Amino acid sequence: MESEIVYLCPFDFTSAPQCARRVLYIGRALSEAGFGLRYLVNHGHVRMAEGLVDWTPPQEVAFHANPEPVHSERPRGIRNLLAGLQTSRWLRRQDLTRARAVILYCGLAGHTYHVWRACRAAKVPLVLDCAEWHREAFGARTLFDLDYWDCQLRMRVIHPRAGNLICVSSFLANYYSRLGARALRVPTLIDPSSRLWAVEHQLRQTEEHLRLVFSGSWHRDDLSTLLAGLGLARSRGVRARLEFLGATHEDLETVIAPLRHAIPDLDAAVAARGRIAAEDVPKCLRGASAGIVFHPRSRWANAGFPTKVPEYLALGIPVLYYPSGDLALYIRDGIEGIAVPEYSAEGLSLAIERLATLSAAEMGAMRRAARSRALECFDYRLYSDRLRAFMTGARS
Repeated sequence: MESEIVYLCPFDFTSAPQCARRVLYIGRALSEAGFGLRYLVNHGHVRMAEGLVDWTPPQEVAFHANPEPVHSERPRGIRNLLAGLQTSRWLRRQDLTRARAVILYCGLAGHTYHVWRACRAAKVPLVLDCAEWHREAFGARTLFDLDYWDCQLRMRVIHPRAGNLICVSSFLANYYSRLGARALRVPTLIDPSSRLWAVEHQLRQTEEHLRLVFSGSWHRDDLSTLLAGLGLARSRGVRARLEFLGATHEDLETVIAPLRHAIPDLDAAVAARGRIAAEDVPKCLRGASAGIVFHPRSRWANAGFPTKVPEYLALGIPVLYYPSGDLALYIRDGIEGIAVPEYSAEGLSLAIERLATLSAAEMGAMRRAARSRALECFDYRLYSDRLRAFMTGARS
């Protein structure tokens, strides 16, 4: 093992399993590329890695406890400025003579700045793993929003100066490339050969009705339009039901209540499965007719990439999707999924109706194509050589 990567993860594996999966699968690709790994995490260890990504890390992979305080009584602005200070001190105490690079996942501006300075002092390249750009556009509400300005400072000033970025989307990779940084696009990765994503029975399944699933975070999604589209399809005779994995009935009540007068059978059309442990999500998804990804063409949607897409495809689940961001790069209309023609209830209804007209043979072919697409695009092994070349060329 000639060199190693230090991966800084300023979040809890337990409370942010999708973030944990990203850094663990990128780590697996780096391990396959011949690098040793040291993870610095708030909460998380080998057992978490085994549960989240079905991986028993080799001895070249070590986990360290993050020295950053988990809770602080300081005002938010001060916390943001001081974030990463303990991490930078930890880095300065480490022997980094074998370190090829330090990777930081989505830190705050202060966190990123302090780590960047520590890396410059050690003459070790800093690589930023950039997986989101969530803050809304500037307006009256954001004028005194510290999180908004923290995001702008990080994304527009510190990231380009750091110069090395692993980006989850084409939007981010192109943005930083235009600013002169080195950027490598690495989408959400999985291990399709893992027991978590076994699909033998799934690819042979036929459905008497459509079981649609929506998994993961729902807070930024336009659920009113989504549910109106579902109700419209049902009013036209489509037997479809939508299950939410990650939301409770109480979570959805504020969205459903105003729609009940317009969609009389809405409660029968929606099921909320509640919050589900990340390692249990695959078995809850199995048997679904299609997964829904219904995001507008906004910056947060274009800059990110839904973690649910590789999961759906790996399980042979076709995707009903509105083609925002990079979705159309990975899901081909009529092959691995059905594209929603316009971002509206009518557009979603048309896509659901189109899915309902597929024969058993056509649905089976779409399931097999979805599984094949996951193997072609999201297997972490595909990125080992690219990550090796990128890390080798990282500049400090």
